[in-house]
Amino acid sequence: VKEELGKWYAYLVYELDADPQDYPTERTVLGVDVGVAIPVACSNGNHHQLPDGSRLEAKIKRYQRKVARQQKGSKRSKSTYLGIAKAKPKQRHIRHNWAHHVSKDLAKSRVVAFEDLNVAGMTKSAKGTPDKPGKHVKAKSGLNREILNKSWHRVVLLTAYKARETVLVDPKHTSQTCSHCGCVSLYHCGECGLKINADLNASINIAKRALEKCPQTDRDQYRIEVASGSGASGRGRSVLTRDSSDPPTYVLGLT
Repeated sequence: VKEELGKWYAYLVYELDADPQDYPTERTVLGVDVGVAIPVACSNGNHHQLPDGSRLEAKIKRYQRKVARQQKGSKRSKSTYLGIAKAKPKQRHIRHNWAHHVSKDLAKSRVVAFEDLNVAGMTKSAKGTPDKPGKHVKAKSGLNREILNKSWHRVVLLTAYKARETVLVDPKHTSQTCSHCGCVSLYHCGECGLKINADLNASINIAKRALEKCPQTDRDQYRIEVASGSGASGRGRSVLTRDSSDPPTYVLGLT
């Protein structure tokens, strides 16, 4: 039982045996790349954006500016603080609900692969110490806030208990490595000519690294879910192979 802003909530926890039919039977591997511009980008071309919370964020900032001008401890300041206290849980609930919907969609794949990111280290304060003050503190603070607002860790945790199998892979160079030829560069690839959305490219590399963790004898039984063509807008799940008659822009070679 929990009390929040004058309202009482009862939380019930119970166990339910999973229905085997709920698990995907097709052996597919889905790579997932998390980011700031696109919170969740999948190798099958699906992108998941957070609901627009700009109006709620603007409301909170308006309250914060208002309370800064009010006398501390006054009735008006208490009323303004109450407005902030009501808006922030709503903001949190929107993100939590979004993470549940995203993780449910990701769990439709047999294996879901994420980068093994150290979010705590990535969002460490840049202020530094009096002896060694940090650089670009304001910009780093804004980036930290954006990362935490995207709920990356929550999506991974929720997917871990919903999906049949969740794999964490080394995040090194997933965005810079060409998912077609393996060359390490930026996109478009100067080695094989592949042109591809950077987030889609990273998610395909993540799926490949997850597949590499499988025993060699089992790898042929799995299929990486890849978007049809080179763009990230398609919802196709076909695995494309090298075709010499097509330009590299439209070909993703998977081995």
